[in-house]
Amino acid sequence: LGQLCLHLLYGNQTFLYALNFLPLFLVLVSLGTLTRARPVVLGLLAALIVCAAINNVTQFRRAVDYFRQPAPTAQAPRAVAGADRPPLSTLDAQLATAPETR
Repeated sequence: LGQLCLHLLYGNQTFLYALNFLPLFLVLVSLGTLTRARPVVLGLLAALIVCAAINNVTQFRRAVDYFRQPAPTAQAPRAVAGADRPPLSTLDAQLATAPETR
């Protein structure tokens, strides 16, 4: 009941909580095989296994294709304000040799 409330509260993003329902589904399928509906349950289970395998292979191929793409190259930095200033080491040297004006 708590998991159902959690899903109702957080909306359609159930992927994060999908494994919370796995034990419930396993119990229901297990108990379903003990009834007269055993052939139906086993048929649905076989269809689920086939669909899950197709989905897993498809998603795996998409992931492999994604990681085979070359990484984006870094672009040269653009000029920034103050880029024409001398480096700080030059300024430090000028300040060290400048006469004091106090």
